[in-house]
Amino acid sequence: MSTLFDLSDRRVVVTGGTSGIGLAIARAFLEAGAQVIVTGRDPARGAQALAELAPLGPAHFVPGDAGSEADAVHLKDQVDRLLGGLDTLVCAAGTNRRMAPQDLTLKDWDTVVDANLKSVFLTSRALYPALKDSGDGRIVTVGSMLSVLANEASSAYAAAKGGVVQLTRSLAVSWAPDGI
Repeated sequence: MSTLFDLSDRRVVVTGGTSGIGLAIARAFLEAGAQVIVTGRDPARGAQALAELAPLGPAHFVPGDAGSEADAVHLKDQVDRLLGGLDTLVCAAGTNRRMAPQDLTLKDWDTVVDANLKSVFLTSRALYPALKDSGDGRIVTVGSMLSVLANEASSAYAAAKGGVVQLTRSLAVSWAPDGI
């Protein structure tokens, strides 16, 4: 298959890369020649994703919850071990609880905010040194139209994705001097 981009020198992490948008992004990077680590909470999904991705190029699965600080640190260690550095981080981990705000429990709220927003902060912070060392680090975050539009059944998701937009801007300003 021909590709528009040659990314054969790029080392990439895709959080939430075992399904949905994250898996499609991982597939595209591999097709362009990159080395890819996908992350996810479910080892069975990770194995299934690797079965699909491995024929396309060098792919690895690192299990973990992107919203966990300990798992973000573990991911950093695995990036160093498996890829020897990092050029691109794609933050695609996320979830939603579709219900009216008055029906959301604090646990529902925390689950959505942790998966969509906290995960971007923790993973970006943990992988910052590797991205800085690459000299050409990139962070790609996955937003949503709900970050700017209202919906009666996605208040936690909309708040989290709005936070992702602002966090992305803040990281860009903060880390631009470091080449990220």
